[in-house]
Amino acid sequence: MKPQSFSKLSQDQSSLCVWRQQVIQASEGSNVKQQLLLQETELLPRFTDHYETLKALPRRMRRALQRQWQRSLAGVALLLALGQAPAMAATINVGG
Repeated sequence: MKPQSFSKLSQDQSSLCVWRQQVIQASEGSNVKQQLLLQETELLPRFTDHYETLKALPRRMRRALQRQWQRSLAGVALLLALGQAPAMAATINVGG
């Protein structure tokens, strides 16, 4: 296995582990867990992208985000993934 593919595999596994921790943490006292698990196929890639982007930020910026949102870095990534639903445009015919 090439070093790059090993690091990518390791990165994916760590992201999946962090995702699962956030799902458990978010689901305390509500039915959010079921909703997150049902939408996992579309949310997990977005969560992973946001999480990796946030981890790449300088430490000072990461800490500022965590203080501002009062969440862990993974919690912020989950909120970002949940908040970015694709926008659907509609055509409205006016008049005839």
